[in-house]
Amino acid sequence: MPRWKHRALWQPPSERATDLLAPVLLRRLLDGRPLQPRWLPRPQLTVLSGDLDPAAGVAALQHVWRHRSARSVSCTSLFERCGDRWRWTGGGGTRPADPLPGRRLRAGEPGQTGMVEILGSTTTLSRAGRAALDVPVPPCPAPMIGALELQVAAEVDHLLFGDRRVGVPSPGFLVVVWRFPPPAGPAPPAGALSGSATWPPIRCLAADGSLLSELAPLDSLDSYTWQRIADEDTRSPGRPAGTEE
Repeated sequence: MPRWKHRALWQPPSERATDLLAPVLLRRLLDGRPLQPRWLPRPQLTVLSGDLDPAAGVAALQHVWRHRSARSVSCTSLFERCGDRWRWTGGGGTRPADPLPGRRLRAGEPGQTGMVEILGSTTTLSRAGRAALDVPVPPCPAPMIGALELQVAAEVDHLLFGDRRVGVPSPGFLVVVWRFPPPAGPAPPAGALSGSATWPPIRCLAADGSLLSELAPLDSLDSYTWQRIADEDTRSPGRPAGTEE
């Protein structure tokens, strides 16, 4: 029995299935097809989003296992182009995953504070970079790959992630991926963002192209949320909104 098959037998069911499905879902992402196969029941696995940066040679997929169950698991998988092949290079998951809302929420509604919110992140060393440097394991001065898991409000039609246009799927969850230089100091813990992991600026645009909000690199809140906080701070305690002198 091949070694990778032997290891897969001892993984949790969702990880075993992810190993089998990841190449199928990645191929659909590369071909520009709908990510959710018709033969794959959504109650079992819901593919939330995928992101591809052909210039950087990186891709990411985000999906949820058993999203209606208390045992739901949210997973993000990272891929990298190594030569003429795409290979899985890392990822992360959380359990239990939050229930998926039945609709996209508007900014300010319970469960959607800003125009864009960061739900999680994951990073991994570049597999191609490690191979080029002939260093099989960390610490290694190879480039890294990062992904952000985002929740986007209903007002937003699409994002600009740096200079890349990224559509927002329903129900407003998406993953964005990028490549960044290795950390200058000690390597961060697995999955953590280092100081060098500065993501490109994120801009939220409406359908007419107007700018709704921005999320600066390494910031925790978008400009829409910061403005709401500033507006609240300018109001006197106990004074209703709209009664400023």
